[in-house]
Amino acid sequence: MVYFYKKNKDGCNVVYTGRSKLFVANNSNKLAIIGEGSSLHSYINDSLEKIVEGEELKLGDSGIIGIGIGQNCFDNFTFPKDIDKLPS
Repeated sequence: MVYFYKKNKDGCNVVYTGRSKLFVANNSNKLAIIGEGSSLHSYINDSLEKIVEGEELKLGDSGIIGIGIGQNCFDNFTFPKDIDKLPS
């Protein structure tokens, strides 16, 4: 499952939820989130999963939280300053 939450003064609200066929069971999966203006582009294993739109997203405050059942490992976080072109 994939969930996007947006937190503001009213608390956390679900922006998007869905099942992804891009995850590979019993294997490591690569996740990427790229912000552009008022949208977040979510990638799983280098394939575009979802584009989430919202005016509040362009304020520049971001964070990542991982929650799940099973083994989780987060590594190699990068925050590039400039991206010339979004992956397709």
